[in-house]
Amino acid sequence: MDLGTLGGNDGQGRGINDTGNVTGFSYISGNTASDAFLYSGGVMNDLGDFGGIDSAGLAINDANQIAGEYFPIANQRHAFLYSGGAMIDLGTLGGLNSSAQGISPSGLVTGEADTAFFTADAFVYSSGGGKVDIGSLGGVLSSGQGINDAGQVAGASYTVGSAAFHAFLYSGGSLHDMGTLGGTNSSGQGINAAGLVVGEADDAGNAAATSAGSSPAAIRSVPGSSGSLVGGLSRLPCELMSLILADHDAARPASRMTNLVRPGTLSTLIAAP
Repeated sequence: MDLGTLGGNDGQGRGINDTGNVTGFSYISGNTASDAFLYSGGVMNDLGDFGGIDSAGLAINDANQIAGEYFPIANQRHAFLYSGGAMIDLGTLGGLNSSAQGISPSGLVTGEADTAFFTADAFVYSSGGGKVDIGSLGGVLSSGQGINDAGQVAGASYTVGSAAFHAFLYSGGSLHDMGTLGGTNSSGQGINAAGLVVGEADDAGNAAATSAGSSPAAIRSVPGSSGSLVGGLSRLPCELMSLILADHDAARPASRMTNLVRPGTLSTLIAAP
């Protein structure tokens, strides 16, 4: 189904909810800017750029709350929550940039934000508690990608030395390193209400994430009652996966998690129940 655009040449859907409403971003007429949109009832609604340059909706829940990012000025991006027809700038953790990547059914938001120490950490935002820095696995960058209503987060973080990145589960107030399948890198991409995490991981035969042609495997991990991991990672059968080529156009708004995704390879995973 072609959703059209906001008048420009290109658009991209990034999130869909259970009622079929979609968020994403589209170039406007003349391709002078890219705006976040909410597609609902057969109409693509321009959410604007919130007084900035560009914007992008990246995740949506069933209440049509949208998490994303916008550019208030050139070369600076801020996470936002769109709720009840209004945008809330979620700010940063003391630095210049932030991006919201995931939203829960009740409106909890996760993503990444610069700190005052020239690093970027994953965060959790709630309307009652504001933004909380959930840290990293010892490296200079971490990013939350999915969140549930319990505040559990799946994402990825550079480890100590920032030479490799690992999937993490944030649960019970702590980041848990999910490890790999014997290789160098892994990344958590989504989490459900039960705390099951899905993502990708290198096995022992894979090259590093920056090497084109490596073949990541789908993974899942089960959290224990205390938030610790039980049983580590397990492969998802191929028949339960749909592999979609990741398309990261440098001209479009995109999370710095792009840096943690293999260029030119199949790296986005969807697992059916």
